[in-house]
Amino acid sequence: MDLNISLLSALGQCNADKAGIRRVELMRASPATGNKNHIDNIR
Repeated sequence: MDLNISLLSALGQCNADKAGIRRVELMRASPATGNKNHIDNIR
């Protein structure tokens, strides 16, 4: 049971990290103004 909880926690953190990386990559790839893919629109 404890192992399952640890694995789910690690998976959740991995997904959060991947989402953060996608946000940074989108910000780098596009201008900060007039962009519909700006970080504030990603949720």
